[in-house]
Amino acid sequence: MSGPVPPSDHENGSDSAVAWNRSDIAGRLAAVAVQLSLQSEVEGALRTAVEQLVDLAGCDAAAGVLFAPRRWRLHTAFATAELAELADALQVRLREGPAVTAISTRAVVVVADTRDDARWTSWAPLATKAGVRGVVAVPLDLGSHLTGAVTAYWATVHQPLPEAVAAAEALARHTSIALTAARESFTLREAIEARHRIGVAQGILMERYGLEARQAFDVLRRYSRDNNVKLGLVAREVIETRSLPGSASGP
Repeated sequence: MSGPVPPSDHENGSDSAVAWNRSDIAGRLAAVAVQLSLQSEVEGALRTAVEQLVDLAGCDAAAGVLFAPRRWRLHTAFATAELAELADALQVRLREGPAVTAISTRAVVVVADTRDDARWTSWAPLATKAGVRGVVAVPLDLGSHLTGAVTAYWATVHQPLPEAVAAAEALARHTSIALTAARESFTLREAIEARHRIGVAQGILMERYGLEARQAFDVLRRYSRDNNVKLGLVAREVIETRSLPGSASGP
């Protein structure tokens, strides 16, 4: 007589049920790196990373958060499902949880069962109530002014294998590189566009008020300094109104 049928790997929360072969992880991560490199914006790169995390980790949902330390501004940039949105929203509101800890410690955070984890006395009970059980949060290295994390969530108790955690860490490294490149690209484009606007605004002031190029630039810079407004924004208003902000007669 045969004995009882053992529970499946999925019921045990084992990674052996995840739909990927460990032998091809390197190849899949390389493909992900290519996808990430094609993203020219931070939000797009993070979305790609979060979607790939679901595929690599076999989780029920995933999310990516960005954090600006100077203003303690934490927000969810993208989530694949409501479970991740709820779990992240709680972390934003409570300022605690796996992603917050991963960001502050710059280390991977693993939660097998939120019901038994005492690290976050406010977040864990509410996350459990929302349906979260297993969690893996991996920090992103984006520099001192902006950082973040990608987080995988399971609705069942889940203890990931070391290979799965290593794959998530590798994905985070690729994501960090892509996000940094996207930020630098955006900053460069923004600087070029701002310089162009300033040149156009100079031309408008020169034509309208009979100023030399240097005089027109000094007018823009003085208004920017006196009113604590970025020079590019002053230039944009000059272009839109065809005059210096707040000036009906002249500079």
